[in-house]
Amino acid sequence: MDPLDPEQRVPDPEPLDVTGVRTVAVGTLLFLVAGLALLPFLGWLEDHNRVWWLYTCAAGVGLGIFGFEYCRRRARHHPHP
Repeated sequence: MDPLDPEQRVPDPEPLDVTGVRTVAVGTLLFLVAGLALLPFLGWLEDHNRVWWLYTCAAGVGLGIFGFEYCRRRARHHPHP
């Protein structure tokens, strides 16, 4: 059985019709929720040198807002069939 035999090859699946807007929005919201959940533990984070966790959440939210707008504009200018 030759894996490259064209008669046995399964056709490639069709690409998904996704704009990425929902994916970026969910990721951004998860970073926001994680950052808000860490705020009550700011003292512990400072004591254990883990404030960067909060900064990571802030960066995730900031980049997510940028990515959301980027995906939204891309979807508007390049509509899917």
